[in-house]
Amino acid sequence: MLKKGTKPDGAFAESVQKSFGGFDAFKDQFTSAATLLFGSGWTWVVVHNGGLDVWEHAYYLKYQNRRPEYIAAFFEVINWETVNHNHEIALSA
Repeated sequence: MLKKGTKPDGAFAESVQKSFGGFDAFKDQFTSAATLLFGSGWTWVVVHNGGLDVWEHAYYLKYQNRRPEYIAAFFEVINWETVNHNHEIALSA
């Protein structure tokens, strides 16, 4: 799932545009949800019902209490081709 420096495209990008009005709005909403999650847990992007691991074990050694920095780094390594592929599979289910 990791691939630096890419942007979403294909069906996933179309869904993001339709649902959020664009990638920046999606990223802002996802970042807000993950940052504001009380305590520890997960933030997910799903087609039906329903991420990002924000339990302390996922980020504390490198980022300590700087959860927003961890979330920003997460967006830098996403392989959007894989996201789009998985999204297309989910849409066809």
